[in-house]
Amino acid sequence: MNLPVPRHTITSICAARDASLATMQLAADTLAEGYALSKEATNKARTATQGHQFSRWDSDFLKDDFDPMKSMISYRKNLDASVWTNLLKSTGMEDMMDKTAKDEFASSLRTDVPEVTEDNVTATLQNLFANADLIFQRGLAKAFSSLDKRFKSHDGFKIGSRMIIERLFDDNGYWNWNSGKDNTLQDIERVFAVLDGEKPSYNSLRHAVEQSRAGYGAKQSETEAAYFLVRGFKNGNAHLWFSRDDLVEKANALLAKYYGETLPDAATVNEKPTGTAVATKLQFYASPPEVVRHLLKDIRFSPGMKILEPSAGEGAILRQLPTDADVTAVEFHPVRAAYIGAICANFLTWKGPQDFDLVVMNPPFHGTHFMDHVRKAFDHLKPGGRLRAVLPASAEVNESAKHQAFRAWALKYKDTWRMWTELPPESFASSGTNVQTVILELKKK
Repeated sequence: MNLPVPRHTITSICAARDASLATMQLAADTLAEGYALSKEATNKARTATQGHQFSRWDSDFLKDDFDPMKSMISYRKNLDASVWTNLLKSTGMEDMMDKTAKDEFASSLRTDVPEVTEDNVTATLQNLFANADLIFQRGLAKAFSSLDKRFKSHDGFKIGSRMIIERLFDDNGYWNWNSGKDNTLQDIERVFAVLDGEKPSYNSLRHAVEQSRAGYGAKQSETEAAYFLVRGFKNGNAHLWFSRDDLVEKANALLAKYYGETLPDAATVNEKPTGTAVATKLQFYASPPEVVRHLLKDIRFSPGMKILEPSAGEGAILRQLPTDADVTAVEFHPVRAAYIGAICANFLTWKGPQDFDLVVMNPPFHGTHFMDHVRKAFDHLKPGGRLRAVLPASAEVNESAKHQAFRAWALKYKDTWRMWTELPPESFASSGTNVQTVILELKKK
């Protein structure tokens, strides 16, 4: 692939870096020689002083603890960290990254810093620019989802003409530093500038808002910038209006591409019940190990515990369950069912016992199919039994009538403060989807 900078530029950067290291090594060696001479002078002085030493405030002699190797390691790390930072900025890669990604990059340079060599630089730049679109899409998704939880659902993640930013300002009319949403505002400005083919100005919107809200105390304000109209209110909230419909369309297209169309979990107001039929677009997405870890975290297993896994797939959850538990697994796909030794059946019509201590599941997400699976699985619990299910984020935040009815039902069986647990972004990326996910936990009374 074509590199974002010419090969001869990389060669020049690495040559300058190597020359700097060589010169600094000479300086370190010279300093080491000087410190060795200072130690010799100190030893000779003992003959004249016989151990007597008068301390003066202006004493500033060479010390004998200089370590040239440690000094060079420190210099190399600082030099290479600066080179990597320059490469990120000069190639334009920084403009693709949201603040979180840039902070993570800066944090990584404070620990182990990769050496700047032609091979390392070439490989890193090739990798970054091969994933530039994904990095930008991820930053776009993070920026908007941090403002409104509804944008974390697959079908809800769509920008309209306005967004409501809660608690953007504090009670004194200044930025609410605890929320971090002023940084999100910068990210949104960056996104729209890139979509417009312009070089981002990271502080223009921020400065404009500050000028319109000058002075102490809660206040209303209105700020007009290149891509936005920001209205601030006395309660600390703000409305962000988008002034470029064409850029909104571009942003929505990228969001759809990032989340993909593989897990359509949308539900319209007039959607018909799914019944017990298996979804015609039922895709299989295995539960990654980290998702299973979150799902089973803090569960108190006991010998002989009766556990139901009603959407067993290829056994990702089953493999992490205790070997001394009494586990029943159900899987619709005959090949997968045979592979893991599960009951091959449509779980929605399965006639199983209703005495399970625990249900752990990652049901199909298609449409609102997951709701039917969760409620059916819940029926198989005995009183006091618990259910944990991996679900699309829309289960928690979507506002369709069916989602609201599902949450109202689930709320009756909430047992702890943690009814919903948000999983990290891209938890299912290794399985082929970026759909946002949560874990639902219920207890049968």
